[in-house]
This record gives sequence, structure tokens and C-alpha cells, in this order.
Amino acid sequence: MVATLERDGVSYIMPQTSLAWVLAGRELPPDKKVNTVDGDVKNLRLDNLILVGKEVKRSHAEYTGYCRSRCAIEELGLEYLRTCFDVDLESGLVVWKHRPREHFSDDHSYKMYAKKYPGTPLRVPLQSNQKIIAQFSVKDKKYVISAHYLVWYFAGKTVTGDNVLDHINRNGQDNRLANLRECSKIDNARNCSVAKNNKTGATGVLPHKGRWRAQISLGTFDTFEEAVAARRKAEIDIYGAYAPDATTDPAFLSRTAGTLAGLI
Repeated sequence: MVATLERDGVSYIMPQTSLAWVLAGRELPPDKKVNTVDGDVKNLRLDNLILVGKEVKRSHAEYTGYCRSRCAIEELGLEYLRTCFDVDLESGLVVWKHRPREHFSDDHSYKMYAKKYPGTPLRVPLQSNQKIIAQFSVKDKKYVISAHYLVWYFAGKTVTGDNVLDHINRNGQDNRLANLRECSKIDNARNCSVAKNNKTGATGVLPHKGRWRAQISLGTFDTFEEAVAARRKAEIDIYGAYAPDATTDPAFLSRTAGTLAGLI
């Protein structure tokens, strides 16, 4: 998105991100441009803007996800991050600390942070399927770290190879250390919640010609309960510790109560 300005009969075109940056009193060198961290060019909040070289093109994916979290933690180091955050391993709560002036490139950024953030927890997204993240700058470099990675690393643990961190109860906002485990990407994908378009409330279980079909080639069953039990047993056999327990999923409890008769 661009803004068109006119002066002395001459029209000038300027990206709105750059305009927002300049109007905030920040310098825009000729060899730099202003990008948005989340990839949304309409989100012109100052804390969502980052100064990068014009030759650098960065996507939203580069700022998010487990790789970005791990790279940021390894690059900054735990000693530095402990000056930025207080982490409660039992509750999973991550709170901003007062950060020293040397963390910031200018007085304006330092004063803005000191006024708004110290003592406040990381913002919880309104959508329950979105993870809690810490988004902050060191000098003019932007970092994005998922809160559950901060909890894990502050507990003295690491993540090896291509592994990721899995939320055991599938609640991406429950960052208690007890709810986290290291696993492969495949096992992480297996531990999934019931899909939003699932009408029965049980993954892999659906009505089929007056009966109930349980996926993973388990056949059909006379009752919904029998199909759920078969699916659960197969999940435990195949997925082991990463088998999601559908009976503990809120979707299972809310969708099965008095709603199955119309599906058969």
C-alpha cells in the first residue's frame, strides 16, 4: 500500500509503512526500507514495523514458527533473555521485565517500552488456536519467540535436530512446562485436536449407512461409542504417547451430548 503526496505540483509516492516510520520520528536511510513483521501491510503499528536493507526480502514465515524461536534463543543467549523476561515454569506465564537502555537503538524506543511493557504478561491471542509469542527488538533487529520455547529453554532444556515442541493437551496457549515435550514433526502433527468441521466430535469417526465408521481401516460399528473406542485403541497402538485422547477434548463433550441422532 502506498501514499501519494503532492508538493509544488509534483506528486510523490511513498509506501505507507515508510510514511508511518518517518511520522514516528524515526530515520529512514536511503539504503533501507520498512517492512511489517506479520506480513500485513495494513498493520502499521510501530511495534510491527522493522527496518531492513532494500535487498532483503523477508516473509512472515521467517519471523514465526519453531525455527525462528530456536534461532533467536540461540543467537541472543539465555543470559540476555533472562534480562528481558520472567518465566514461571509451573504456570507457563511469561512476563516482560524492565530492559536496560542499551537494548534499544534510541531513547524513543526505550521510553515507549518502559512505559508500556515491564511487569505485563505476553499478550494472549483472541483466537485459541494461536500461540503466545514475544515480539521485540534488540537495537533495530526484530525477534519473534514463541512463549513455550522460552519456558522450555528457561527450564534448562534444549531442542535437538529437527525436533519441535509439542503441547501435550493440544492447547497451544497452555505453556506449563508439564504440558510440553520434545518430539518429531510427525508426532507433533499426530497429536491434533478435533477438526472444526467434524460433526461427531471424534477424529476419524463418522456415520456410514446407519452405522459408524472409524478411520484407519478399522471397519464399521453398530454404535458411536464402539467406533470411538476402536479408534482410540488404534491411536494408542500406532501413535503411542502422542495419541490424542478425544474423550478429554471439549469438542467431544460438547458435540456428542444429544446431537448424534440426526447424523445417522
